[in-house]
Amino acid sequence: MRNLIMQSPVPKAIFRGNDFVIEMANFVLLNNIWKKEESEVQGKKLLEIFPELNNQKYAHLLKQVYESGNVYSESESLLFIDNKKYGDQYYVDFEFAPLRESDNSISGIRMTLIDVTEKVEARKKSKKARKDSVYLQKAFRS
Repeated sequence: MRNLIMQSPVPKAIFRGNDFVIEMANFVLLNNIWKKEESEVQGKKLLEIFPELNNQKYAHLLKQVYESGNVYSESESLLFIDNKKYGDQYYVDFEFAPLRESDNSISGIRMTLIDVTEKVEARKKSKKARKDSVYLQKAFRS
């Protein structure tokens, strides 16, 4: 399982326990979203490394998935990661799925996260350009 996660071209992580200790995070997630080294996050609590998640819906959703055992996914969700150097805002498609043990108890969460920021921003620009074009056409006719 470790190799599947670590070699995936899609950002993925495994969090253990109800305090979401980072068991593993693949290099795509570390380099492109979190902008951290593996040694900075592995074995540490997600919400201590990224306390800004507490002020967003993500901390609540992780707890909800851990307690309910239901998978949660969302498309084009706004995510802010406060990297002291960068401070990045992303639009992401994400899924939080419970990890179950052989007795069916939940031991953690598997996170999959896809950065769709470029797609969302391109669509917004295109929509704005169309809106501006309609406005100019109306103004020109007046």
